[in-house]
Amino acid sequence: MYMRDDELYNSSVGVFYDAPSWTHEDYYTFMLLERMIGQFQLDKNGSAHLNDFKKQYSMFENFLGSMVDVHKGQAIYSPYSDCGLFGTFIHGNEAFTRYMTYTGLFIPPSYGMYVNQVEVYRARARLYHELLSIQSPSDVLQFIGPQIQYLGRRVHRSEIAKRISYITSDSVQKVAREWLYDAEPSIVAYGPVEALAMNASYRYLKANTIPSLLNLSHPMRT
Repeated sequence: MYMRDDELYNSSVGVFYDAPSWTHEDYYTFMLLERMIGQFQLDKNGSAHLNDFKKQYSMFENFLGSMVDVHKGQAIYSPYSDCGLFGTFIHGNEAFTRYMTYTGLFIPPSYGMYVNQVEVYRARARLYHELLSIQSPSDVLQFIGPQIQYLGRRVHRSEIAKRISYITSDSVQKVAREWLYDAEPSIVAYGPVEALAMNASYRYLKANTIPSLLNLSHPMRT
């Protein structure tokens, strides 16, 4: 779905795939995969930062760091009672609209081909830090509420950490290949997206072969 508005300076692109529900066995793998892809902010992860984005951050953050005017990007996993959504949201200058779309199409399915164990360790540490940071009453309620609603019980932080500790690069690759590789994406673009709509409006987009997405010069069509 493309909502064109040329009065906006920047465009927003969301690319999402079907994902497991709260009760599915792959729920915790997707929880870790969300942290593996991570989130990008220009003022923290961009090329002007002291850290080299090519060495310090995930593949997703690396891709966006090479685009000089992409402001924000993040992975989003939203599980529900019987299904879920997993994908990326990216916001940046209209000149990078097609590149932002390619990033959302390329990064998540690529984990079905290869997963670096370093990214798994980094994502574990990020998730452990988030679990230890749950202190305020509002954080506790937001943490426990969905568990009671969808699972019917409270899942303690220690149980989540233990489940996450068993996930390896091989298991992440297996799950990503099943859910994301050669899957059917849903794309929503809002803003000055005429360059994207010109090549892909009302056409079915699917990452049939990941290497084909590396060539950013050809039209996005299958």
